[in-house]
Amino acid sequence: MKSITNKIALMLIVALCISFVAMSAASYYTAQNKTTELVTQTQRQILKDVKNAMNTFFNNNLHIVDSMSSILSKLGENRNGIDAILAQAKSMSNKEVGLVYAGYNDGAMYRSNGKNETPKDGYDPRARDWYKLAKEKNNITFTDPYVSASLKQMVISFVAPIKDIGVTATNVSIEELSKEIMSISKTDYSYAYVVDKDGKIIIHPDKDLVGKDNPTTSKLVARYKNKEFKREEYTLTRLKNRKDIFMKILMQQRKIESLTDNIGIVFGPSTAE
Repeated sequence: MKSITNKIALMLIVALCISFVAMSAASYYTAQNKTTELVTQTQRQILKDVKNAMNTFFNNNLHIVDSMSSILSKLGENRNGIDAILAQAKSMSNKEVGLVYAGYNDGAMYRSNGKNETPKDGYDPRARDWYKLAKEKNNITFTDPYVSASLKQMVISFVAPIKDIGVTATNVSIEELSKEIMSISKTDYSYAYVVDKDGKIIIHPDKDLVGKDNPTTSKLVARYKNKEFKREEYTLTRLKNRKDIFMKILMQQRKIESLTDNIGIVFGPSTAE
């Protein structure tokens, strides 16, 4: 009788242990899933906020160069007062605008800082990428980010044609945009970074990485272009009325503490429909 009682007691203990382990495992996975879900929701909000910041940056600066194009187009070949117009445009622009300028089909170059040139001075705007880009697109657009020789900062040139007689442009620093994105995206477990369409880093918490190619990021961009990501690994959102995309890599199959180095925001020409 005592032996049967002991066996029953042992079976109850084993059953309780199994139940405890099962409940603990269920609680662990539930907590892990909820944590992952919370992190994902936070990242989606970060993505939305960064997209809004980028939209504001691009819309404001596209508006500036579009306005300059309209004003200079009305002048036509009459360039009287162009120096004052460029200087005023610079003074009325936001502080990120480092230079406002215009180049013409005859090779004349006018700048808001008064440093005007002609091909005889050794500078021909017609040979510059920003000039060629505006002529090619025949619309307002912008260059890829690059380091400005004068500002010593990463800038984007916003360009627009002046009818068929020239091109006007602005050099805009992305320093303040970088600070805003870092402020928006930095959390205890992650950060956001921005790269161009080729994987070159243009905004990153570590400034030593800015302007450099990163093998990991380049592979990331290549994988996206090849559509190798599974649906649960990334989310996409488009900038309004533009073909650029933002891509947020979540890598949800990895441990939660590994998310720090696996979250990025990427923008560049999208091939997705």
